[in-house]
Amino acid sequence: MSHSVRETIAVVSILGEPRNPKTWTHAPSSIMQAIEKLGYSVAGFDSGIRNRYLHMGLAKLNQFAGARQLDLRRTRMFRVICAVKALTKSRSVDAKRVLHMAGPYEMLWFKLNTGTKHYLYCDATWDLWIKHYRRTGRRAIDASAAMDKLDQRCYQQMEHIFSASER
Repeated sequence: MSHSVRETIAVVSILGEPRNPKTWTHAPSSIMQAIEKLGYSVAGFDSGIRNRYLHMGLAKLNQFAGARQLDLRRTRMFRVICAVKALTKSRSVDAKRVLHMAGPYEMLWFKLNTGTKHYLYCDATWDLWIKHYRRTGRRAIDASAAMDKLDQRCYQQMEHIFSASER
């Protein structure tokens, strides 16, 4: 690397520590290395919920909410907790660009004027996933439709969305 280090880019993942090769089939780690080769400083953060009791509490709230979401990561409360975690950590390294891995789960569905640009790397959509899930009932489909609206609001805040097949 012959040029000086540019700005810091934060990479956040609810699936685990992005630098860990075991996180999401090594994708975050590989992408971070490629960004560093371009001369950027990269800070990786696990934005997921690892507290077992908090996770169980969120699962109970989801259960009592009526139309249950198949994946807790898409619920409002889970998103708020992960978004605050991602926002705090990316601000701690003064990152003006944040790359979200796998989905917009660390994004709030309303815009914060922080001057930060958000990018997303994902490999599938929930629409595709839910259509092929064998145990999907009507209530889960209804819950997924409500969360799709939150996803859409998050997607609108992205500067760019990279699909897994994009080069």
